[in-house]
Amino acid sequence: MHFKLAELQTEIELLRSLIYRAAEAMIAGADMTQLATMAKLKAGKLGRELPSACLQYWGGMGFMNETPVSRAFRDHRIDSIAGGAEEVMLTILCKGMGTLPGMGQ
Repeated sequence: MHFKLAELQTEIELLRSLIYRAAEAMIAGADMTQLATMAKLKAGKLGRELPSACLQYWGGMGFMNETPVSRAFRDHRIDSIAGGAEEVMLTILCKGMGTLPGMGQ
């Protein structure tokens, strides 16, 4: 359990760094589409992984409506859908990388 918590904390710090980097690019007037898309993709995945891990630790009590972990588990599912599903984010990233099939090949 301790190792999983350490991994999740590492993922949060990596996402925070990516968000800061995207914000710095935006302030500098640079194109930050790729960075923002990566941050959105990662935030959506992490937003599902964190509550799921917490729910696992809480066991059956985690499913009770009174617990914050149950609410987070339900509510954060929309984060990976709203503003563009993961597949949309991946398409944007592939376009930016020039690796999307059928693009000028």
